[in-house]
Amino acid sequence: MEHALQLTSVASAEWLQTIHNLGNVLRVRYEYTDNMNDLDRAIHLFGQLTEHTPLDSPEGSEHLFNLCTCLLIRFTKTKNIADLDRAICSWKEMLAPTPSDSPLRLMYLGNLHNGLVTRHELTNNLNDLAEGIQMGQTYLDEIPADDPDRVGFLETLSKSMIKYYNQTYDLADLNSAIRTWKRLIEATPLDADYLPVLINFLVHGLLTLSDKTKNVADFQEAIRQQEYALTLCKPGSFYQMQCLHNLGSTLKMRYHDTQDLHDLNRSIELLEQAIALFTPNSQHVKADYLSNLANALYLRFERTENMADLDRTKELKTLASSPK
Repeated sequence: MEHALQLTSVASAEWLQTIHNLGNVLRVRYEYTDNMNDLDRAIHLFGQLTEHTPLDSPEGSEHLFNLCTCLLIRFTKTKNIADLDRAICSWKEMLAPTPSDSPLRLMYLGNLHNGLVTRHELTNNLNDLAEGIQMGQTYLDEIPADDPDRVGFLETLSKSMIKYYNQTYDLADLNSAIRTWKRLIEATPLDADYLPVLINFLVHGLLTLSDKTKNVADFQEAIRQQEYALTLCKPGSFYQMQCLHNLGSTLKMRYHDTQDLHDLNRSIELLEQAIALFTPNSQHVKADYLSNLANALYLRFERTENMADLDRTKELKTLASSPK
């Protein structure tokens, strides 16, 4: 192919096709050899293609997409932000003329969100994170509610919004995130198994807002949402375990304010139910869940002096500190 390339005229149809073929071959060979020279050469060739092919031509977006793919592969290896910058600019270039009904539009939006968030992690430029969130919100507004990719992106966007607020501490940003979660919840089918997860992101926002503003209504709304999320969980599922623990934790928080023993009793009941659902895949939350229940039981022991609660507290703390 290298020889064939030398025999063709620059910018001719044969030259463009040969460069396209050679670039793809080099990219595939890199996947087997991990030879950066192959990847560098593929990027150079795809770059030449984009320079000589109008973006609005049938092949234009394909060539630019191939270039972005190779740039990202090299970025993951070298962490050279120039490659990421170039990929982000290219995605924006591809997104602009893409019709709203094109299946490629969602891919470009998703790539832009991920690329901008990644660049923020490297540069700490909040403008990148804000733009990434905007792209993510547009992505979720346009993706079909039953698309299997929706759940993963919901979590990614939610974490990005939380990260943004944790850097600005601007209540306007927190309220914006809460509105986004509410809008996404309304657009999510009731039978979607991940709906409780999305509701718990909303709860996180409401509890954070309540902590900052001391507005009891936000706290009560968080509890109502947690109660609702729990009703949606499949029995015995990880989501049910998570929702039981989260609601139990929030009721324990309310007990600190109200000293209402009913809240503490319910908290303990829910936390016990959560640990009863432990599976071998629960190891990453086991210590936190056991410690949380132990703390709740000790709070009740301080009120009632029931030795059974103290004994159970000691047992749980031993389990929490034991090797996995």
